[in-house]
Amino acid sequence: MSSKKDKWGRRKSDNQAYPKNTRDKSDLPTMFDKPKSKKYADIVKMDTPENARKAANKLHDEFFGAKTRKKREYVKRVTNLAAQRAGAQLKRENLSAKEVREFRLIKALYTKAYKNMAG
Repeated sequence: MSSKKDKWGRRKSDNQAYPKNTRDKSDLPTMFDKPKSKKYADIVKMDTPENARKAANKLHDEFFGAKTRKKREYVKRVTNLAAQRAGAQLKRENLSAKEVREFRLIKALYTKAYKNMAG
């Protein structure tokens, strides 16, 4: 048995060196990971505000047409992640004035759609 100690000086065995719920930050999913659903990855668009508006409307219809709470929560999460992605794009330093204007509008569209989804 190993004599590893935790931060309080107590001895721990090898398999108890770290709590089970502790994970490395690199293991956590990010908003730029590979999409879980191809369907929603195809719906969400950020190339132009017009396409983003159509996508937000489609997500809105998906939300209110959903029969289960799980699907409503998933669509709402997809919409929120789209707004967060647009906000992350705004933080890039090499954007033109036109791109900044477009990403602000895209973020506003997805944020509005997210807020209109009740609950």
